Amino acid sequence: MTRSRLLICLLGTALVACDASLAVSYVNETPTQVTVYPYGLPYTAGKRVIAPGQRAGDTLLANGGDSAHMARVEAYDADGVLIFCHSYKVGELRGLSGVVRIRSGQDDCQ
Repeated sequence: MTRSRLLICLLGTALVACDASLAVSYVNETPTQVTVYPYGLPYTAGKRVIAPGQRAGDTLLANGGDSAHMARVEAYDADGVLIFCHSYKVGELRGLSGVVRIRSGQDDCQ
């Protein structure tokens, strides 16, 4: 293997090993369509619209250790009413295997 190929392989391995992201699935366990905002309503770029009983995938940054804040997931119904809110830490989401279950009435962000 040439020196340049070896360098490219090592660089590629280092980049993958330093990936600070976590795959997440939002599961809509409500009877209505919801709009999920992974970083709260002010950040609309990452929003996901999910039908009842469906799921949507995402990749979120997981900077810091397990105790670091990762995401404030908010979900709104079709009328714009907040029906779900939870602030996740990196370790919590890892412990849930990246699965966020959207359930009506769960709001512990207050």
